[in-house]
Amino acid sequence: MRAFICAHLYAHSLMTLGSELKDAATVYGEFKIIIGVIIGIIISLILLIVGIRALTAKQKMTASAVITDVTKCTNYENDAGQMYECVVDVSYTVGQTKYQLSGVVLRDSAPAIAGETRQVMYSPATPQSATLMGDGMLQKVSQKTFGMLLIGAGVLVGVISGIVGYFGAKSKSFDAAYGTVSILSKF
Repeated sequence: MRAFICAHLYAHSLMTLGSELKDAATVYGEFKIIIGVIIGIIISLILLIVGIRALTAKQKMTASAVITDVTKCTNYENDAGQMYECVVDVSYTVGQTKYQLSGVVLRDSAPAIAGETRQVMYSPATPQSATLMGDGMLQKVSQKTFGMLLIGAGVLVGVISGIVGYFGAKSKSFDAAYGTVSILSKF
């Protein structure tokens, strides 16, 4: 009889220990889920705000520019191969107004030649301030595309955070599983 009582108490203490471990994993899981959802919502809001600002910002425009003078041109090697760095003067027209840029540095895979046509990127608000684009320069993603990508990412992060938060609020088993995986991943 004494052995039975000891076995019963031992089994009961193991069940109690298991229940306490499950409760601890559940609380830890709930905590991790809440923190994750808060961080996810903050990231989502940041992405949405930056995306909306990119959509509403003044768009960059491009125009054809003619290289009017090449002051200096030097070549060098980099990971992309043979490159040239030239100091040039260019002229371009926006609407009916002609603009001139002097002493612009152009980095490209070929030396600049006077009379050659290149693209400049400018803001409609300040067309006199332009950036000369070399052939080797990656074309920039438009602000509209960039804004839409950020908004899409913000919505996606927000939806995923909402789904995780929903399951965390509705299911103690989900919390316990999440907490157990989080604890075991530390080992």
